[in-house]
Amino acid sequence: MRRYLRRQVGRLWDEVYAGIRARVDARSVLGLHVLKHVRSEVTQGVVFDRGVLSSLGFSHLLPVEGLYVDPSTGLLCYAPRRRCPAPVEELDLVPVSDTEEYRRIGGLWYRFELARRFERRVVQSKRQCGRKMIRLIESGALGPLVNRSRHLGWRLDEE
Repeated sequence: MRRYLRRQVGRLWDEVYAGIRARVDARSVLGLHVLKHVRSEVTQGVVFDRGVLSSLGFSHLLPVEGLYVDPSTGLLCYAPRRRCPAPVEELDLVPVSDTEEYRRIGGLWYRFELARRFERRVVQSKRQCGRKMIRLIESGALGPLVNRSRHLGWRLDEE
């Protein structure tokens, strides 16, 4: 259905929809299913808001992406989907030694003292860091900040 609709870009939406309705029996479950997909693929009720094509979301206007019906001409049009920026990797770990590291949890920095027990690394103590220590950590004075999920150290048994 999506490919068919993409090929119809530039035609009047009323003609495209009439052609679909002529081939699909809206009284059947399958027909209702197809029409539901058509409605979900094509944005109708588009408005110009400050020079941007927008459609009404649940509570506010959203930029139009994908197939939509042009409000002034009634033509089926396509707006390319916006790309989401790549997620920023959060630097939340400073490994100082095998027995000491600093971690950011919920926006707060903590100092962890670790110990080896039965070939595992367990937390002996956890203390929240003060302002001076946070400045040292974030300046890189204690070591490089890394992403905890990518750190190649041992797996911790508790946090």
